[in-house]
Amino acid sequence: MRTPSYTMEINYFSQRNAPIRSNLFRSYSCNWYVTVYPKGNGINTHMSMYLDVANSLSLYQGWWRRAKFRFVIVNQSNVARSKRLATSYTFNKTWPNLVSKHYF
Repeated sequence: MRTPSYTMEINYFSQRNAPIRSNLFRSYSCNWYVTVYPKGNGINTHMSMYLDVANSLSLYQGWWRRAKFRFVIVNQSNVARSKRLATSYTFNKTWPNLVSKHYF
């Protein structure tokens, strides 16, 4: 079975201030999206990224998914400054998103 993947390209990233939300994508029967805060979410010096379950309010009580995923941030101006984060998380109705614990 092929591992699902999703690519999100953000043009003019260094000029962006507002949060950027990806299109919905489907993986293992769940809809997901990524939210990027270019200037951080409460931390103004580092980018923040979230992986979110779509439509979390409509999920039934007791819903959960264990997901292993990775973020790869490619710095096209300086590839040596590119970053990778691989992690896993159990998403549920109460905690439908995961903010990266690592600052980029």
